[in-house]
Amino acid sequence: AYLTNLDLPNNWKITNIQEEIVFEKSIGNKHNPRLIKSTLLAENGQTSKTITHYHYDNWLDHHPAPCEKILLECALIACKHLRETGKPVGINCKGGVGRTGVLANLVY
Repeated sequence: AYLTNLDLPNNWKITNIQEEIVFEKSIGNKHNPRLIKSTLLAENGQTSKTITHYHYDNWLDHHPAPCEKILLECALIACKHLRETGKPVGINCKGGVGRTGVLANLVY
């Protein structure tokens, strides 16, 4: 949902079309690690683009991935995208160091 609240230049707006949980692992508390897929539409009145966004929810700063299966699933999705489209994959996290580096090393 945070992507739909961004202040973007040139009249671009993002709306969330669909959201689904791709994978979730129960670890016995309310902070279950899960992979969420969002389909977004970016529009500026002249152009529209569909964006597929994956979010690894509940992977905390300065901690290892709570579920290696979800981490590997993220890497497989990114590798498949690269192989099928030849287009780059954006990888980020709030800190931009640990989690980003782990996934980038798996993908690239």
